[in-house]
Amino acid sequence: MGIACVENALKNSKRFMEVPEWLDAKFPAFRRPDAKKWSRWNLYPGAMTVLFPRLIITFMSIMLLGICSSIICWGIDLKVPLTGLRRKLITKVHDWLPWSTMVLGWWASVNRVDITVDDPKADYSEYLGPNWKEELAAY
Repeated sequence: MGIACVENALKNSKRFMEVPEWLDAKFPAFRRPDAKKWSRWNLYPGAMTVLFPRLIITFMSIMLLGICSSIICWGIDLKVPLTGLRRKLITKVHDWLPWSTMVLGWWASVNRVDITVDDPKADYSEYLGPNWKEELAAY
């Protein structure tokens, strides 16, 4: 099944692998220099071994996310915004489960950086105007 998925993906991606040079020169930002290196023998080992465990982990994570969210929101009116402990629990579940899916599915190791409004790296005055922090605090 994994090999069939790889074959279908390679068949559908021929236009990315055989792009004329004049087109790459005209749109260099959209160039795929790695597309010429795609080959079946590089993709088959992953398709035979890693594809299905990743799919199973992903679907189990989605089901677990739905189950946890249903348990946390049991017996409340969902037309009213969540507050208090339920909001914190939903936030933690929605933060933790996608991260665990990426780590358990061998996609990546995720390092999360939380940036607050007061952080100097979060200066959006170029886009939002010079006094955007005061407007945000008033909101």
